[in-house]
Amino acid sequence: MSAPNSQTLKLQDKLGYYFQKEELLKQALTHKSFAYETQCNSHNESLEFLGDAVLGFLVTDYIYKYFPNLTEGSQSKIKAFLVSAETLSTLATALQIPEFLRLGHGTEKTGGRQNDALAANALEAVIAAIYLDQGIEFANNFLKPLYKPLLQQIKESPALVEDHKMAL
Repeated sequence: MSAPNSQTLKLQDKLGYYFQKEELLKQALTHKSFAYETQCNSHNESLEFLGDAVLGFLVTDYIYKYFPNLTEGSQSKIKAFLVSAETLSTLATALQIPEFLRLGHGTEKTGGRQNDALAANALEAVIAAIYLDQGIEFANNFLKPLYKPLLQQIKESPALVEDHKMAL
């Protein structure tokens, strides 16, 4: 295990999670435009795919436990809100993940750091990186404090889910 560089250490401080295998974080932050420009062998798309599944599982578990008496339809609406690109982008931005993305020159020049989809995808990749680094419990420990306030807001005002753009 190599010593973390100051940039990734700064992000790990913000995430509240410190990687055993820092190369996973580096991959999670590498957009395919950067990989193609630098002939880097890995980028974050596969991690996004895995992170989406890990996130979906954990969020479903939170909903099941937090709202046990809701219908499946209502639970599905809550899940759609919690895993939406808008919600993920908001969370990623709050964690300052876009600042640490490795982007190609073209993507950088066209506002890639302000792109909500890239932010959301990067958060999913970070979730997968944490899962691969130390397992589902660590991913859960990372996500739970991010989602607890949202779950509480939904509990207090279920209409937020109906108009989730206003909720954010």
